[in-house]
Amino acid sequence: MRRLYAAPVVVAVMAALSGQANAAYTGAISYQDCGCVVNCCEVPATHTVMKTVRRTVYEQRTEQRTRTEYQTVTEDKVVNVTRMQRETRYRTVNCTVRKPVYETKTRQYTVMKP
Repeated sequence: MRRLYAAPVVVAVMAALSGQANAAYTGAISYQDCGCVVNCCEVPATHTVMKTVRRTVYEQRTEQRTRTEYQTVTEDKVVNVTRMQRETRYRTVNCTVRKPVYETKTRQYTVMKP
């Protein structure tokens, strides 16, 4: 089924691409340049071809835009704080203690010998 659709398309493309055919006497006889209709002194026709060219052109413009910026600002502030701090103090305390005292005494005693 596909071949039936492709065949007319191929024939149409070949007919569009083919040029004029001079098949009379295998192309040996041609009446195109016989010289009777065309004047030899005429300048061949020329025409100017314009091509569209596109390029990107940048132009400078000044625009004013607004945006929000955040900035860190520090300010002095007095804060009352209670802080515990160790402190060393010395005091004199009177107390009663018992101190051993050694005394030297002379004693008399009797010894018995056997």
